[in-house]
Amino acid sequence: MAEVRTQLAVVGIKELKKGMNILSFLGFSDKYHHLDEATCKWVQHNFRGSQVTVLRGEQEVELMVDDMQPADNLQKLYKLPSHLTKITQVSDRLVQELEKRGFLRFRVEKKVRVVSPDQQKRQQNLNRCNKLSAKVKESVETHEEASEAVETLLDSARDGAFTTTEIQHYAESITSDSSAEAIAAMSSLKASDQTYAHCVEVAAIYTDIYFKCMAKLGQPTPFNGPQDSLLGGFLHDFGKSKVPKDVLDSTAKFERNSKEMRLLQSHPTFGAQLLSDLGMPKHIVNMAHYHHVKLDPGMKSSYPRVSPNEVMTETHYLALVDIYQALVGKRKYKKAWTPFETIKYLDALAGVEYPLELFNVFLKVMGKYPKSSLVQLNDGRAGFVMSVPEVDLERPQIAVLKNAEGEMLTHHDFVDLFVERDIQIKQVLDAQVVFGDDALDIFSTINIT
Repeated sequence: MAEVRTQLAVVGIKELKKGMNILSFLGFSDKYHHLDEATCKWVQHNFRGSQVTVLRGEQEVELMVDDMQPADNLQKLYKLPSHLTKITQVSDRLVQELEKRGFLRFRVEKKVRVVSPDQQKRQQNLNRCNKLSAKVKESVETHEEASEAVETLLDSARDGAFTTTEIQHYAESITSDSSAEAIAAMSSLKASDQTYAHCVEVAAIYTDIYFKCMAKLGQPTPFNGPQDSLLGGFLHDFGKSKVPKDVLDSTAKFERNSKEMRLLQSHPTFGAQLLSDLGMPKHIVNMAHYHHVKLDPGMKSSYPRVSPNEVMTETHYLALVDIYQALVGKRKYKKAWTPFETIKYLDALAGVEYPLELFNVFLKVMGKYPKSSLVQLNDGRAGFVMSVPEVDLERPQIAVLKNAEGEMLTHHDFVDLFVERDIQIKQVLDAQVVFGDDALDIFSTINIT
């Protein structure tokens, strides 16, 4: 709770507000500079019992208001007795009257709410949580439209006539709306297809984390900002336009050496050629070409067969995001993994499929419990992770939606595990199991007060 304190201030008539208490009158219009008899008597009557400071000739004199004389120059009215509340306790009507009477400056006391730095930080964090959930709600339509645009692009490329204009439009839109974080958060909360929504979510997650990772590494980036990285993410599977649609959209599990699997595994080479022909930058071509190349190129899941030295840092991060989204994304043919399970899986592959040092930075940015992870606390309550802590990855900030009895709350609570050290995460829950198809809607209506 904020502490209420009394503060002294000198204010002008335009700053005088209801609720203030006037301690002294300090500034006056010209008619008080050489008092006529009527004005002198009016002041004496309305401020009886007060003290005044006047200029009498060239001398400043302090006296009781009853001792004022015509021709005095009024400088100050102070030590106002308690019975004068009608002209000291500020109301809207009093402000109007004082302005009309020519009273211009005042010394006042006012009540102010003082918020401690800890309270300010908590409020900022709370506002950030609410902003994320609201942004998720706003971004659902953009996500769907961008997914349709990716499908249209691949279909057009399959027919030999295509343009990337619409995809570039959505890269611009997501950048200008700052919605990459929101689309990234929804990736574990809703069902998505294995190609089109996958490309959109990979692009959003990638853009949300890549620049933070590079800042931590202290390395420059070849991208011309978030719009460029979004475009690279959208186009990383562009080579799938060379794969027949019935194969691409199939939910069947193809044998490793089947014709269909060979077609699917050719998409990076197809994509690199198409993007090179379009004149795309080297780093975007590299992302499409090598995002399935492992640190150990001898692995059967590594393709095409090239040296890991050919793989840019940007592509290594794309590979991490590509696997992450593929696992947390709910498909018709498989159960989704939780974000926490996926991070553990990626951790086990670090140093084998991708450089360990890059994964360590990725982990610090994504978090052990990525945003939108559903967790249960040791006091029985449950809620969504809303932030990635900078210091202790075990202690994120939680928007609590269920009480200890498992009942949905009408007013959501906020728990900062870094501050509330006696509370900790007991277990990770699957949002799509707990909330079903309503998971995204529930997350997008979080409102912590």
